[in-house]
Parts: sequence; C-alpha cells; structure tokens
Amino acid sequence: MIEEKQKNLSPALIRVWDDLVQKVEKDPGIWSKSWFIDPATKKLIRPYNPVTKRNYHGFNLLMLEFSRLSRGYTFNQWLTFNQAKIEGGHINKGEKGTPIIVYNPPKIKTGMDPVTKEETKEIVSGVYFSYAILFNVSQTTIEPEKMPEIVKKDYSIPEVENLITKTGAVIHHNYQDRAFYSPANDLISLPLPEQFTNQGDYYETKFHELIHWTGHKNRLNRITGNASFGSDEYSREELIAEIGSVFLKAETGINNGSDNAAAYIKNWWTQIKEDKGSLITAAGKAERALSYILSAGVSS
Repeated sequence: MIEEKQKNLSPALIRVWDDLVQKVEKDPGIWSKSWFIDPATKKLIRPYNPVTKRNYHGFNLLMLEFSRLSRGYTFNQWLTFNQAKIEGGHINKGEKGTPIIVYNPPKIKTGMDPVTKEETKEIVSGVYFSYAILFNVSQTTIEPEKMPEIVKKDYSIPEVENLITKTGAVIHHNYQDRAFYSPANDLISLPLPEQFTNQGDYYETKFHELIHWTGHKNRLNRITGNASFGSDEYSREELIAEIGSVFLKAETGINNGSDNAAAYIKNWWTQIKEDKGSLITAAGKAERALSYILSAGVSS
C-alpha cells in the first residue's frame, strides 16, 4: 500500500526525505534535543533566509532544524550557493548542503479568444515539486550577522489564554488521568492544571488537543469518524497534533517542560520513515492548524 502511494511522489520529495532518514538514523540523539531554541539566548530562531528575508515553513522548517541540531550550528540563517556568492562569500570546502522542498506553482498562459474577445487561460504545466540545496551561514565564508530580533515578544500566560479563548474552543478541566479531544462533542477535556508536573507540560498537552480541535469538519475538516485507535488515519492525526504543538510552543515562547515532542514523534518513526510523504504532509497540515489558531485569535 505504501509502495503504491509513493509512486506518485516526485524524485525531489524522495531526495529530501531520504536525507532526513539518514540524519535521524545516524544521530538519534537529535530527537531528544529542544527544537527552535537558541541554546545561548533561549530565543526562538526559526530557519531564515538572510537574502530573501523570509522564514522557512512547513516540512522545510523541520528539515533545517534537524540539520542545525545534528551539526551543532549556532546560527539559523540558510542560503543557496548562488545567494552566498551574491553576499560576497562562498561555501567552505567540503561542506555538505541540506536539501529542502521547493513548491512550483502551475504555469498559466493567458490570451484572448478571437471570437468572444474574452480572456482565456491555459495551464501550460501543473504543480510540481523540486528541491534546492541550502547551506547554513556557518558553512560559508560570510560573517554571520546577528540573528534578527524577534519582532514580537513571547506571550505572557494571560496572552496565551486569551489566544486560546478567542479560538472559541470548548475546554473542560476535570480531575482525570487522560487528555483528549472529542470530535463528536467538539470539546477538549484536560486534567486539572495542578495535576501537571509543570506549566510547560500543561500547555504542551493543551496545544496538542487544540491542534486536534482544528481538524473538526466545521474547521479544517481533517478528522473523520473512522479514525480508530492504532489506525493509519489515527497515527497521522497524532503526528499532526504533536508537530502542531511544537509549532505553538515556539510561537508563544512556552519552552519549559519535559519536551516530550521528540520522543512522541520517535514512537511513530518506524512507520513514517517507510512512508516518505507522511511527515511532509503532517508538517504542512500542522502549520495550517497553527495559522488557523493564530488567525482566529487576531480576527476575534
């Protein structure tokens, strides 16, 4: 079944995925390290391109962060061979780059119908994926610039709670030994805050369930009623929720806690490494869930 699905994956996706598998298998300790945090400043440093001034997103965010952690880079600026030349530098001899996925939108040719005089559109080529090779600024002769300051400050706890409230999610707290989201009742059920070892663990769990909440049919329509425990669909939704929780922790700046995300995802590693599209898809859906939550907080 997996082999059949993977026939539809582009060589670019397979190239990037195989590189990730090699990294994780070679250095499994990567999974136990904190994600997205500069060990010196404790600040969020998402992968960033100093030439385009853009952050990397989705699966590429995870891919670059894994590479940074496994190689011990302090900086999180990434650029291509040609961009390094533009900046007046070059790649150090012997350095190996990190592949990322590049989304190429469809090419559309516009024209005019000679009879109706109306505009016409013709798809010349469809959507396809390619890959680019990036190098950390530490792999170049360029003097690493100071990482740009985070424009927004970390959320205070009242601000985090306000963000969650504005989503409209119904959350119940009870003295219990489990946390879950019920699609049928459209509610999140959590243990009491004081039952958690620390504040970070509480919000990690709360964020995990909130990502599940975004999958309801009236929101991102990701969860169906057929996802039984242990099923393929259940596993994928759990992966999305845990990656989304990591994204939310990074966004809000809540970084204390047990950092269980790496170990949690490791539980699914045997399954997902055989399915080259699973983590790529999960990261993209997790980021859409994050955007949904943040936009709800802004627009409410």
